[in-house]
Amino acid sequence: MSRVTVVTRWLVPLVLIGHLALVLPLAALLNIWADETYSLHTTSRDVAYALDQATHFEVQPPLYFIMLTLWRALSPSLLWARLFSVTCSALTLVVVGQLARRFWPERHPAWCVGMVAFHPFFVWAAVEARVYALTVLCSSLMVLWFFEGYWTETPRPKARWQYWLVVVVGLYAQYYLGFLAAAQVGVLLLLRRWQAFLQYLRFAVVAGVAILPLLWLVFVQTHTHSYLLHGALPLLDAADFLWKRVFDFALPAEWPPLIGVRDLLLSGSVLFVMGWCWRKPQRTA
Repeated sequence: MSRVTVVTRWLVPLVLIGHLALVLPLAALLNIWADETYSLHTTSRDVAYALDQATHFEVQPPLYFIMLTLWRALSPSLLWARLFSVTCSALTLVVVGQLARRFWPERHPAWCVGMVAFHPFFVWAAVEARVYALTVLCSSLMVLWFFEGYWTETPRPKARWQYWLVVVVGLYAQYYLGFLAAAQVGVLLLLRRWQAFLQYLRFAVVAGVAILPLLWLVFVQTHTHSYLLHGALPLLDAADFLWKRVFDFALPAEWPPLIGVRDLLLSGSVLFVMGWCWRKPQRTA
């Protein structure tokens, strides 16, 4: 085996090691901040307490806090709590490598893994004792198994079960993952994958039954914390608000070269991709 082959094979593991070399010292040295104190308090007793706090104080789904409670049974330290997120970030990079091999097989996956591993947002999520890293892991698994179960021309039935398992688990960890699932079913409609769309709906019924307790949880949380709501927004105003939040995360709002053209640039990109997928669905398979 040549040296080039050996180096190529070790590129992804080396990127993963580099990521850990960055985030582990940060997890050990960074001061605690407000939201992390909430996590430590919520997970400081037993599972029942974590469930109650997640419902009435955190106003979030309970799974992350239940998992962190069990994790912290081994050690109550802040570093150990953060290591749960570090573990999730490392697993995410493994999934990103698999995604890169499927979407861009002509490129070495280390490029994609490296861009994620050292992205400031990802590093931040990896060292926070909050739900962020777990959410990123679930979303990456949703993309991977959606690709294998619904996107490809030769889908794997097992991947569909895996996809819906992580959808249900993900929703019990973070409500916002429901938007990703909605976007993915929208992709099937955009690409006119009618058979895959019907299969998606059949699985969605089963998943809907599995998340019924979350509907009760959302009801309790919205009624308990109604003071957080400042009146209902009209549909168009709400859509405009969400659209602007997408811009804020997709492109930096304060970067001078983008001021004045940011909205047009991102809107044009979205419309171009949608039009391309609609006219050439076979090229996106």
